[in-house]
Amino acid sequence: MTRREHPYIFCTWLTGLMAGDKHCVWAAWFRAHYKYEKRIDPNENTLSQWRAEHADLVQTRADELRHDGWAVQVEQQNKFAVRGRVATIGGVADIVATRPIEPMDDINDNATGRVEDCKTGVPKDSDYWQVILYLLLLPKVFPSLRARRLEGAVVYPVGTPDRAMGRERGNRQVSEVDAATAKDVAVGWIKRVGGDDEPDKSPSWSECRYCDIAECLARAEEPTADAATEDF
Repeated sequence: MTRREHPYIFCTWLTGLMAGDKHCVWAAWFRAHYKYEKRIDPNENTLSQWRAEHADLVQTRADELRHDGWAVQVEQQNKFAVRGRVATIGGVADIVATRPIEPMDDINDNATGRVEDCKTGVPKDSDYWQVILYLLLLPKVFPSLRARRLEGAVVYPVGTPDRAMGRERGNRQVSEVDAATAKDVAVGWIKRVGGDDEPDKSPSWSECRYCDIAECLARAEEPTADAATEDF
């Protein structure tokens, strides 16, 4: 492994922590500070299927927006990196869509930009936080977004069980107000993961089974122990 000259954080390394779905801050900190050997992923076939389903959902949603008159950029067109004093944070938004700004437009009343991320799995709060980060960061990289009021959404396939508030057509809406309110939380996590102080490891089977850091010696194994009691 080699230490990075400047910490780098990919957005999805933060979102599980921000949502409370993950608790091993060390794993995110290590990724931010080191380039490292990755474990062989035993779920590669499942990932291949996920990639195909995800690509189909992104294309379907992009076509819907184009049909409604939006100019749409997808995936690698939306790759970004924002360098701060503590760390550089990067990501790839699935969809960025804009409408032309007319001379008489009041951008305070008209949503003229959309940032969307497509998810094919079970809805999670980390999906919401991913769009929050995009709404905060993308305007810093793409000047065309700075003159627009942005809206965001997590896009799920139609028919996905409704487990989150504010869902329309399977989508979870995220506003600029949501992003502004969450800014301090996001900045706090960036400073914590990008900072110099190495946090303690928090191994658990639910997280370790998917962790790709080969160097970690604290990896939790699948629990096999059980016991019997007469107390109940």
